[in-house]
Amino acid sequence: MATSRSLAPCHRPATTAATLLLFLALLGTSLRVSRACVDPSTYPYKKIEYRNPAERGRLYILYDINGPDGCLNDFKTARDICAKHKLELAPQDDSKSLAAVRQLVTSRRVTSWLDGKTSEPGLCHLMSQEGFVHEQGCNQPVRFVCREAAA
Repeated sequence: MATSRSLAPCHRPATTAATLLLFLALLGTSLRVSRACVDPSTYPYKKIEYRNPAERGRLYILYDINGPDGCLNDFKTARDICAKHKLELAPQDDSKSLAAVRQLVTSRRVTSWLDGKTSEPGLCHLMSQEGFVHEQGCNQPVRFVCREAAA
């Protein structure tokens, strides 16, 4: 008499292939993002300008990503890029600066680095997309706002 046995599926080629394809697609996306930001100082940022009327038209520039392969930067890189363009990272200890940065970031629902002293080493100021200032780790990839340096 023949008996039938139920074999537990131990391998599903279609599922494995689909998983592999998904992994490769995600890997390709992450490689594209990292290639776009090989040199943050030469990346073609989308620069959004705002002239602050409270400071006689002082220029503030949000350095935003330019398409899906954006270039977001840690705090030090953001500050260095501002300096390279003879600008300064917008400070958190100036109410007029905060108002200008808030104008740029809250309407776009993005976050931005801010310059200034923090409560402890390893933390940096960041404005949330809601316009609140927080201290967070400095190595996160975040947008930033530079402003004209004082004359």
